[in-house]
Amino acid sequence: VGSLAADAMLWIINKETKGQKAQISFVNAGTVRSSSLPEGNITIGNVRQFLTFTSSTLIKAELTKKQIINTLYWCAEYTTFPKIAPGIMQVGGMRYTVGSDNKVKDVYLLNRDGSVGEKIDDQPDDKKYTVAYDIFLMTGVAGLTELKKDAKSPDIEYYPYSRQDAIIEYLQQNFANKPVELKTGRIKVESQIKSNEKEAVMIT
Repeated sequence: VGSLAADAMLWIINKETKGQKAQISFVNAGTVRSSSLPEGNITIGNVRQFLTFTSSTLIKAELTKKQIINTLYWCAEYTTFPKIAPGIMQVGGMRYTVGSDNKVKDVYLLNRDGSVGEKIDDQPDDKKYTVAYDIFLMTGVAGLTELKKDAKSPDIEYYPYSRQDAIIEYLQQNFANKPVELKTGRIKVESQIKSNEKEAVMIT
């Protein structure tokens, strides 16, 4: 479900933007309340149940390679904390591996056809990428300071959609009366991370 939400965010922002298209999307695992879709028809009620935050506006912003890697690393490391475990960052437009030491590696962009593209790890720290997330993450919540942005930052574009809005429209426009294709396998965890949330250790 995290991958589906991330895909929906990329799709709707890239459909609506008049500027540079987003390459990557972030969905924090703490907002995803289910790891799978129900069998049969998917209703708007289903979407509201498995994806929270109905009013968190989507944004598109520029992040450096260093900010992206640090964000992924922080989320993986955070799952080892004893009481709070927001979970591994769910992503669209990229794939990565969490090693047995909780270090993030093998971070790649994904092309539109799903093939592997540029290796982000190998790029300069200050190289910029266009990333879709939301104003909740933009506050730097839960230690995600690399995602924090000033609301008036010139590189930010706002979109009148929440994650729920994005996934509903994405499903209606792309999967009406046909099976939903879930694209998984973007996140590889080399060893199980100790966590209070089972979803945080799933390969998605």
